[in-house]
Amino acid sequence: MDLEDITAEMSRSLDALKIIYEKLEIELGEKSCFMQNAEQRELLDTLYALSHIIGLLCGNLNQVREKYRLNIEETIKKIVT
Repeated sequence: MDLEDITAEMSRSLDALKIIYEKLEIELGEKSCFMQNAEQRELLDTLYALSHIIGLLCGNLNQVREKYRLNIEETIKKIVT
């Protein structure tokens, strides 16, 4: 598995997490008036944790993409010189 495959897999995972986050957010909005405070708190905690994970993955993905870009630039320089 090369760097391009890794970034593609990370992007797919990140997209899946974003979909889960959006569904939980919708569920909270639709059902909040029927939920007990403990249920709302649990769902909010889950959303918070998920948003934190998404943020970390975005940062990691950007780092991997930057490293991949730098590797490509170095390879091009080696070929040109």
